[in-house]
Amino acid sequence: MNRFIKIISLVLIITGVSIMFSSCRLFSFIQNIREDSKLWKELEESIDDDVAAKDTTSFHNARYQVKSRIIMSDIERLSSEHIIDLFSPRIVSEIGEEKLQASIEEMETMIQGEVLSYKTVQSGGSGQRGGSGATTNTYKIAVYTDMDIYEMYLRYVTVDTSSNEWDVNRANEGLHHFVVFPVGMACAEEEAGNSLYASYLDKEGVFFETTDEPARNITYPEKGYTGYSIAYLQEQRYESGQKKLCENLMELLGSVGFEGDITQISYTSEENFEAAYSQDYNLAITDTSQNIFFVRTSKYENNTCIQGLKIANATLQVLYEELPQ
Repeated sequence: MNRFIKIISLVLIITGVSIMFSSCRLFSFIQNIREDSKLWKELEESIDDDVAAKDTTSFHNARYQVKSRIIMSDIERLSSEHIIDLFSPRIVSEIGEEKLQASIEEMETMIQGEVLSYKTVQSGGSGQRGGSGATTNTYKIAVYTDMDIYEMYLRYVTVDTSSNEWDVNRANEGLHHFVVFPVGMACAEEEAGNSLYASYLDKEGVFFETTDEPARNITYPEKGYTGYSIAYLQEQRYESGQKKLCENLMELLGSVGFEGDITQISYTSEENFEAAYSQDYNLAITDTSQNIFFVRTSKYENNTCIQGLKIANATLQVLYEELPQ
């Protein structure tokens, strides 16, 4: 009988200890959620209204879009205060807060000109929820200033709250790297068969590349456009961002009345420029004087041109056309 009572007592003690530890983990989990919610609210409140108005991302109010607005607001202020809060605690700890802040602020001074607009798109994802307890996602922000166009790559890790390793993984949650470079530099590497961003895939922290001069300062003799228009086409990956082909298009546009630099590029669709879309024009390019030119890009099959380049004005009057070979 005494032995039975001892066994029951031991079971009750073990159960009580397990409940106590579970309760502690649950309390810690709830406390962390509350702290994260408070921080997120503070970060949202840091967004500058004027900066938010420059966001042209098509899908609004997604969490990644809000993060981009937080980042762009800090860049506008030349501040690292809120960007550093987006980094995971482990990254901040390993690199050092002061060093990370200095890198962010140095990167911000590299971006030349006033920000005109920006947009965010998902660039890639990896990881597995419930296994490692985390999912990795990469986002790209295309930033258009009045001097150049930049690509920013942001890699975030999101922790799976159902994982048994929550306490361990939580230190990993957040931004892991922030990579910035001018689009012209990225496309030059792509033409050479390389990927500028790929060289940073395994790195953590803040990294940036610079050029000798911004795209707007690159001029073409007797042409009204600058290297900014080339960069604009490259950001859209017109003809895979090949510089020579982008320059050829700008020369053709200039010869049919295009004025100054590109101020906007839109894709045609049934909802957007329906008449042009129905005639197979796929790009609407706006110049400095707000004139719209429609472009039907070339198509190739087996290295043979089956559809030539075609340019029309806003009323769809054909201004230039190449015949298939």
